[in-house]
Amino acid sequence: DQLLHFLNVRDESKYAEVTRALQPIEALARRFGTVHVLMTYHAGKSSKPDAGDDPLGSTAFFGLVDTLLVLKRLPKYRTLQSRQRYRDEHGDLAESILEFDEVRGAISLGAPRSAIEAERIEEQILEFLRQRQGKWFREEKILANVEGGQAFKRKALRHLHITKQIERSERGRRGHPYLYSIQ
Repeated sequence: DQLLHFLNVRDESKYAEVTRALQPIEALARRFGTVHVLMTYHAGKSSKPDAGDDPLGSTAFFGLVDTLLVLKRLPKYRTLQSRQRYRDEHGDLAESILEFDEVRGAISLGAPRSAIEAERIEEQILEFLRQRQGKWFREEKILANVEGGQAFKRKALRHLHITKQIERSERGRRGHPYLYSIQ
């Protein structure tokens, strides 16, 4: 909220008002040849598909910057991702887990969140099937007992089958869905 107090913006959702308030900062940076200006700001409470839409209020906040860094605090970890205004050969930084080394007091960039989520979901699927070893289940039943986004869960189930960690029935057509098991 300090950025809004500094800018003296009444309504952070008004594009023209936010743009007008940010122009002096941009002009000052250009005047002195500043290479980097860092501003911190809040994201909305709900996660957006595009990180560029994360800043609360007007899209003018993302429109001013070349690189948007989004730091999120999730129940199990914190993540960092970037959204570049201009595409280059490096592209955006995928949402990645931040790892904290307590001994050194250092933070480092870990694996992409999607990879960590896939591993976690695969383990939950395997655990569900191990507890019911020898029984066959429809995909919907398995996924209903696993935490995570549907796309992640479906991808994890397919991966477990492809890597032969679970078995899939020969069915798989209308009226006869695939069934999954662990033997």
